[in-house]
Amino acid sequence: MIGLFKERNSFQVPALLFFALVLKLTFIYHPHFDTASNPGGILTPWLNAVVIPKLQPTFSAAVSVLIIFFCALFANFQISSNRMFSRSNMLVALSVLLFTSLFPASNQLSATTLLLPLLLLLFQQITRLYNSSKARPVIINIGMLMGLGYLLYHPFIWLLPCCFIGLGSMRPFRFAEWLLLLLGFVTPAYFLLSWEFLNNQWHPQQHLIHWKLYTKPPKVSINWWIGLAVAAIWLITAVNDWNRQTRRMLIQTRKNWYQLIFIGLFIFPMVIFPPGNASEAFTLLSFPAGCMAANAFTSQEKNIVPMVIFWTVLTAVIVLSWKYANP
Repeated sequence: MIGLFKERNSFQVPALLFFALVLKLTFIYHPHFDTASNPGGILTPWLNAVVIPKLQPTFSAAVSVLIIFFCALFANFQISSNRMFSRSNMLVALSVLLFTSLFPASNQLSATTLLLPLLLLLFQQITRLYNSSKARPVIINIGMLMGLGYLLYHPFIWLLPCCFIGLGSMRPFRFAEWLLLLLGFVTPAYFLLSWEFLNNQWHPQQHLIHWKLYTKPPKVSINWWIGLAVAAIWLITAVNDWNRQTRRMLIQTRKNWYQLIFIGLFIFPMVIFPPGNASEAFTLLSFPAGCMAANAFTSQEKNIVPMVIFWTVLTAVIVLSWKYANP
């Protein structure tokens, strides 16, 4: 199974689509939507009040699965374009699909499902800084993508340090560029607030963060513990393989990987804070985690470990999908 996605061939995309439909079939025919949580931002209330109640649940779930599938392909294209693996393959797309299937709630139509393409664009723009002869338009793009993500979904603010870390690691320090990044970040808010003021809809407080604190520890179901345990084993194996490969990487490739790791580290706090945001956070986490987890399958030597990891993850996905369909 893994060998099919290790080498480029004309059957990979159709095979990946078939594999995705098999993995996600349970989520399409047994859709569950959490409309109680509201972490802040424009997208979540709009989805909960307008989109999800009016659309047929199976159709909404199918749209979410298609978005994740095309984002997995786009993520694979980005990683291959940046030459972050020694050979072109489709392992990143496969890993993203497997990772999201380990956490069934992350497959629902939510704000982060719609923001996953924006996260991919943000990473693409940050990696362009390394060789860009005209960096200012790229810096403005990074700031505006970050500002737009925050307005649409307030927990996206956790990724703001990644933009400054990326700018600092890809280019020499220039105060004007850092200021330009900050100005790009506030630009979407400026236009939105101006539009609201001119249309007598001036409510700036709704665009501020209003997160509640935990009053008691959250309850974690056995399904989450199974998914977390399998994902942890998978990622530990992948990190060991990735660490061996970094010695042969170019400086630019290493910087791209470090930026991806920072994105994953700063997404992880979204799982805990704001409360009730875990499933949405894991949707965004699927990009950096899936890219890193793909390293567990890249070995060209005859090794049983990648096969064991793959079938362990696949077995966990089958079990969790069955428990999801039969709560």
